[in-house]
Amino acid sequence: MAKAVVIGGGPTGLATAMLLAQRGLETVVLDRDPAAPDTASAAWDSWERRSVTQFHQVHLLQAEGRSLLQTHLPEVIDEMASAGVPAYNLVEQLARAIPGGAGDVDFGAFETRTTCRRPLLEFGFVKAARRSPGVELRNNTVVTGLVSGPSVLDGMAHVTGVKTDAGETISADVVVDAAGRRTPVPGLLESIGARRPVERAEEVGFVYNTRYYRGPVAPEYLGDALAAVGSITS
Repeated sequence: MAKAVVIGGGPTGLATAMLLAQRGLETVVLDRDPAAPDTASAAWDSWERRSVTQFHQVHLLQAEGRSLLQTHLPEVIDEMASAGVPAYNLVEQLARAIPGGAGDVDFGAFETRTTCRRPLLEFGFVKAARRSPGVELRNNTVVTGLVSGPSVLDGMAHVTGVKTDAGETISADVVVDAAGRRTPVPGLLESIGARRPVERAEEVGFVYNTRYYRGPVAPEYLGDALAAVGSITS
């Protein structure tokens, strides 16, 4: 079987690994952070992901993303539901905030979103990946180098594997960088004589605060449907 190495064990990396495994590629996921706990409550209370800046903040899985997961990786949605992650219809939420606004509308026809703190969102991906044939998860593993073919042509290298901080070399037919904005891969490409990929970053100055709710029912929606924050309405 062909082998793929995915650098980074977040939602993007795990989804990539599961989709590659579905297509017959034996896939190894390398993540520098500790493994997820075995239970949702432990993931909520004690899981630490130092590589993810906003790991303890609330995250929103938009309707299109949820729909794609439901189509291609439904086991992720199932694991999130088992962990207690709620799904909701934004249209229904807004309509019920208006007296008499809900009526007899079938809100099931509208797009469904998912919201929760990121530990639980990632927990759903991890649990699904652990159950996926052909996917191997290795935590506490740092990629320290890339393995390339005999030559670099016009700044392009043929990457044939990775090296880890344990001194291991893992050969692969394909290496996928899913390590996020802190990825070491651009620097590792330079170290084998290849050019860095083009990157562009902008400081947007966006900050948000969150409250956490935990219980059998969602908190009552009491805020305004629209809130103005400077030039932004949310």
